[in-house]
Amino acid sequence: MEEYAVKLLGSMVKLYSPTGREGRLASFLREEFVKLGFKVEVDAVGNVVAEAGRGPAVLMCGHMDTVEGRLRVKLVEGRLYGRGAVDAKGPLASMIVASKLYASSGSRFKVVVACVVDEEGYSRGVKHLI
Repeated sequence: MEEYAVKLLGSMVKLYSPTGREGRLASFLREEFVKLGFKVEVDAVGNVVAEAGRGPAVLMCGHMDTVEGRLRVKLVEGRLYGRGAVDAKGPLASMIVASKLYASSGSRFKVVVACVVDEEGYSRGVKHLI
C-alpha cells in the first residue's frame, strides 16, 4: 500500500488545482475511489464524497485546492515535493489510503471521505458539506 500511496500523491500533486480550479483533481479522485470500490458522488459545488461500508459513519475531510503558483514535482531521497504536497494533498492522500484499509478491515462502521473545494478561499466546499 505504501507504493500506491506515493504514486497517488504524485499524481495528485501533478494536477494543478488552485482555488476555483479543482475540477481535474476532482475527476481524478472520483475515478480513483471507483477503482477502490467506493460509492462516489460529486456534489453541486464540486466536492468529491466517497463512502464504503455500513453502519454509523466515520468522516475524513480534506481539501483539494492549493494556493496559486506552480512548483516542479520531484521525488528526492524518498520525499515528494510540489504544490500541495503538504497543504493538503498529502493529508488527503493519507485519508484515501487509510479509508481503503479501514473499509476492507471488516469494520462495523461506514467510512466517508470528503474531498472539498475552496478551503483556501471562502470554504465553500465544507460549508456545503455541513
